[in-house]
Amino acid sequence: YFVLDLHRVNFIDSSGLGAIVSILKTLGAEGNIAISGLRDGTLAMFRLTRMDRVFGLFDDIDDAVSHLAIEIGAASNGQ
Repeated sequence: YFVLDLHRVNFIDSSGLGAIVSILKTLGAEGNIAISGLRDGTLAMFRLTRMDRVFGLFDDIDDAVSHLAIEIGAASNGQ
């Protein structure tokens, strides 16, 4: 599981998105990435490429960590 905070990122292109997808693949089927702090430009790119359907997008790190903690708890309980 991985939280990626992008609050200081003003722009992301297909290479950047590809790198994030590569991390997700490295994590494997039991891992996940939560992305926090997207600004308007980066959020628009995630939506345009439909990556908002692949990754959990959160306003801040705390929300992202809370989401992953719940997901990890569910996975460890076999749900």
